Amino acid sequence: MDSSFIRETMLEMTWMEIRDAASRGAIVLFPIGVVEEHGPHLNVSTDIYLSYVVAREARRALLRMGKEAIIAPPFYWGVNGTTVKFPGSFFVSRATMTTLLVELHMSLKQWGFKTIIDIPGHGETDHLLAIEDALKAVHERTGEGVYMVLPSFMAEKAGVKISPYTVVVDVPALSSEDPDAYLDIHAGALEVSPMLHYFPDIVRTDVLKTLKPTAITLRDYPEWETGGELFDRVSPLGYAGDPASGNPELGKLMIETYIQESLRQMFDKL
Repeated sequence: MDSSFIRETMLEMTWMEIRDAASRGAIVLFPIGVVEEHGPHLNVSTDIYLSYVVAREARRALLRMGKEAIIAPPFYWGVNGTTVKFPGSFFVSRATMTTLLVELHMSLKQWGFKTIIDIPGHGETDHLLAIEDALKAVHERTGEGVYMVLPSFMAEKAGVKISPYTVVVDVPALSSEDPDAYLDIHAGALEVSPMLHYFPDIVRTDVLKTLKPTAITLRDYPEWETGGELFDRVSPLGYAGDPASGNPELGKLMIETYIQESLRQMFDKL
């Protein structure tokens, strides 16, 4: 099993191949994750892998549609305010992340790429707002052609709205409008499932089986995200949800459905 998030990305291309891809009008898919603790059962690289695998599978889907796409080097220095107390959760400020993303997007634009699609793999509010801030700045400088694609359940929790550079994709099976419903919000089944399907060799399945479900509701989420007393009580091992119920078939379906809906909604922008 190949568990490298460098495979099929720009990091494997020469500068001339990158130049030629831009001249042909290739779309850039930009995975944006973080290095963050994900409990005792998943690597701190989980959010990088999840944004990467969406980009990789989306690239393959676009190629089947006759559209060329390349994957930018995965970005992973983001905002981890909730979990910063855990070793392995690197933190940069929203302002720092925004500045870096603006400069990286401008590099891509200067090389001639017209369409850049950001794929976040981390749902913390300030992390998503940093991406939104960056795309707003790039959009104002260069016009259309930069977008963030976001599942509706992530957008709702972070307060991110639809805009000229933000595409919110509704995936009903992954969201809940019930404020008292238990959430699977961090290192639970919704993250374990695709990791089990696409990268099973880096999931600690022996530990996974021992983990008990946590009880956090949509109503609790804003307080939980502060990383304070509620987080310490609900998530002492660094996860929130039901990791042991992760299912690789569900993981495959999640990624495929999300990509299908994203491409359908963005068809006129590609």
